[in-house]
Amino acid sequence: MPANSLAVLIEGESLAGPFALVVPVGEMTVERLNQGILGPSPTGGDAVTQTVTIVTQTGAPGQPGPPGAAGPGGSVDATELRPDFDGFYACDSMDEMVVDQSYEDCRTITGESMTLTLLARARADDGTTGTIRVRVGGTDGQPDGTVAATATVNGDPGSTYTTLDASDSLAKPEAIVPVKLTIQSSDGGDVLLKETQVKVR
Repeated sequence: MPANSLAVLIEGESLAGPFALVVPVGEMTVERLNQGILGPSPTGGDAVTQTVTIVTQTGAPGQPGPPGAAGPGGSVDATELRPDFDGFYACDSMDEMVVDQSYEDCRTITGESMTLTLLARARADDGTTGTIRVRVGGTDGQPDGTVAATATVNGDPGSTYTTLDASDSLAKPEAIVPVKLTIQSSDGGDVLLKETQVKVR
């Protein structure tokens, strides 16, 4: 075997006693193990021709592993939902527009009512008032359903992003329903929204 070669030493035991199997790493395959064809030892001695037998034994089932992490947009635990509204939204419509929505299973919320909290950063053009709402239920993609949170942002000259924080409670629907994020502009000016978080408990 060349001086710079890397070999794997497998120690086994047969009826005749312990023995060593050596094979270069680059030549180690499942097929070679099953055939029992292994290379010469590092000392250049005779080739080892013992057969390697792979034994599989099934025992009793092990204990269940820990639960996995929640997926994005799903429930964080049995009492909280977090719709995935982490995007950048812009709207200049004087009609209320759905800019995002997520279907959530409200049956995982404990109790008969739930509280929805809206946190976001928003700004509006000078003279424009932007209204941001979160609605629960209603028709897919339409600005209907129960209003669960409402916040407004007023545009001033040179205004920057303002932090919005609004929450409200409502009766819990025992169903999977759309949770909708909507924006409405008072006069057609731009209303911008980012870093939006919605929590339902």
